[in-house]
Amino acid sequence: MDAFSQREDDRWSRMTESIDLLFSRVADIDRTQQHMASQLDLSTKVMDQVLQDQHTLAKQMEVTSTVVARLAEHHHHQSSAPGRSDPSASQEVPHTRTMHTNHRHQGESSGSSRPYVPKMSFPLFTSEHPKIWKDKCLNYFSLCNVPESMWTIAASMHMDGPASKWLQVYKLRNGLGSWAEFIAAVEDQFGSYDYRDSIGDLVTLTQNGSLEDYITAFVDLQYQVSMHNLGLDEIYFVTQFTTGLKPELRASVQSQVPSTMKRAILLAKVQQQLLDATKFKSSKFSHKIPSFTPKFDQKSTTSTTSTSSLWKERQLRDFRRSNGLCMYCGDTYNAAHAAICTKRPQAQVHALAVNDLDQPLSEEVLTQLAVEDAISDDFQQLSLNAISGTANGEVLKLKARVKNKVMLILLDSGSSHSFVSPSFLQAVGISAVPVSPKKVQVANGQLLFSDHAVPDLQWWCQGHTFTSPMQVLQLGGYDAILGYDWLKLHSPMTCYWDEYKVNFCHQGKAIQLTGIQSPPLTLSAISATSLLKLSKGNDLGAMAIVNFVEQPTPSSLPELEALLEEFADVFAKPTTLPPSRVYDHTIPLVPQAVPVNSKI
Repeated sequence: MDAFSQREDDRWSRMTESIDLLFSRVADIDRTQQHMASQLDLSTKVMDQVLQDQHTLAKQMEVTSTVVARLAEHHHHQSSAPGRSDPSASQEVPHTRTMHTNHRHQGESSGSSRPYVPKMSFPLFTSEHPKIWKDKCLNYFSLCNVPESMWTIAASMHMDGPASKWLQVYKLRNGLGSWAEFIAAVEDQFGSYDYRDSIGDLVTLTQNGSLEDYITAFVDLQYQVSMHNLGLDEIYFVTQFTTGLKPELRASVQSQVPSTMKRAILLAKVQQQLLDATKFKSSKFSHKIPSFTPKFDQKSTTSTTSTSSLWKERQLRDFRRSNGLCMYCGDTYNAAHAAICTKRPQAQVHALAVNDLDQPLSEEVLTQLAVEDAISDDFQQLSLNAISGTANGEVLKLKARVKNKVMLILLDSGSSHSFVSPSFLQAVGISAVPVSPKKVQVANGQLLFSDHAVPDLQWWCQGHTFTSPMQVLQLGGYDAILGYDWLKLHSPMTCYWDEYKVNFCHQGKAIQLTGIQSPPLTLSAISATSLLKLSKGNDLGAMAIVNFVEQPTPSSLPELEALLEEFADVFAKPTTLPPSRVYDHTIPLVPQAVPVNSKI
């Protein structure tokens, strides 16, 4: 018992010593903190003093600069008498404490008010980006105060590569000339197609490699295009940027509706990081399954749902969903099943599929199925007559006007939306606005894309004015298509198909529109003035030039040709009655005979 009591006492003693040591260390830390606080206060006071000194120094430098400027002006006025000096002015110059002020004082005391300019090399031109080189040259001329008469010579001395070879030919033909003529010739030779090439590359640019490479290439093209055309806003570049992204990034970025390029790039990078993290997790913890990447082919002849490589997984998912089964393992699903399911995204050793209903569905496959289902619902429809421009059967066509230009419209219930041709918009001078890309499915299965729209297209037809939203899509022989959305908006309608008439109400007013009928095919001549008038009014559907070819006469015998030439006066075509001759011949008639009634 005594031994136990002794151990307890020793234990309490050690604990007391430890607590004392802890309190002593806490006291040391407190003293250290107080010392640091005092040092911080001292540092703050020192910084305040330094700031005050700097403020005082700035005032002194300002006063010094004013005095030096006055001295330089006074020295400039007395430059005609170099032997004279003004001792009073030199005495007013205070002592400067900076090297920069000394340099300025020396430069101004020499009679020049121009600041010191460091030596720099003239920009070199090798045939790339003449607009940027021109701007650099102008900055150099202004900074170094180069006379304008020397601009052309200075610039021509710093042309290398293909530009130097072109310069030699240009000087032999035209001489250097003035700066305006010279720089205009340089821009025309080396930069006349820069804007066209840049915007073409920008429109066709797509992400084939890493996201960083795509962003670098796109931003470079954006700056090149903006350098030639500042009218393109951020929405245009954001739309082109998102369109060129890979499909797995494009949908997520478009769903956020970014309004600036900076935000669009940030969203794309965040989505790329999420995809990389998902791929890493899937490769580390889940069992290997084939990778399914969404592909959209404009030339596909069937819908996305029917041609998808996930048709078996889709049937399995729908079967399990309708029967209340787990999406991952196929067992009956309830609230407690999620915790015990062994086929949810986690580590798997081996899996054996006994039949198609036992196949595991991963998170990636389920996500891909949801994406394909969403895409299949976004298709717009377009009939074959609308895209080809041919009237296969009887169709109802209207002739309208937009800004005094004829617009040929097809009334088409086989098209889900209303469309307008981009060539017609260009002819009338209407600009379309970028929108999120829409997929348009033609009746033959072909997929087209529309990424521009006209929110309110105003058109006039048969004394009535209409305003309709239209998607921009390249059409065949029609300028616009009024689809099911326009027909539904003006429902109910009364159609007289045999008379090509349609009746409906618009803004509380009864309206009747009469379609145009195709005239019978005829061939007639037309004057150049009428052709020009029809062309200016966009009233030409098609144009063909017909030439009349004369059939060659068969060649006759040489002997006959010689005979006809010899007696040309005999075989000439008569133009008057035969002349009177000495001997007249008569034809005796039988008295009271009836002339023969026959055609000669």
